[in-house]
This record gives sequence, C-alpha cells and structure tokens, in this order.
Amino acid sequence: MPTSRKQQTTRMRHGFTLVELMIVVVLVGLLASIAIPTISKVRENALKSRLAHDFKTFRTAFEQYALENGDWPRECESGCVS
Repeated sequence: MPTSRKQQTTRMRHGFTLVELMIVVVLVGLLASIAIPTISKVRENALKSRLAHDFKTFRTAFEQYALENGDWPRECESGCVS
C-alpha cells in the first residue's frame, strides 16, 4: 500500500530544526544573564560575612589575651613573634 509523502516525511523526522535549537540557545542565554549577577552578589555577600566573622574572632582572641596577661599584645612589625 503506497504511503503519502507527508507520512514519509513525518516518519523520517528524528532531529531538531534549526529554529528549535536557536530558541533553546536564546533561552539558555537569558537564564544565564539573569543568574550570573545574582551569583556574583551572593558571592560578594559571603565574602563580607566571612570578613566580619574573622574580625569577631580576632576581637575575641585579643580580649582573651588581655584577660590572661593583663594587657593588650604589644605592637610589633611584620614577622615579629611575641
């Protein structure tokens, strides 16, 4: 039984068209353009938070030193070990 040309072309079509691929590329580009600035802000906030935590840790260490030794550590140049 002969099949119509339309039935043959629909059976043989297994891949994506160029338009479909271009739409996917555009959508991925849009999602990336939205996500990258957000990720940058989150990273910057994490770095700021880590710095604040480090300063609190240093403050606690200096206060503990002052309580144990009765005075703050003396100032010294880089590489000096007290």
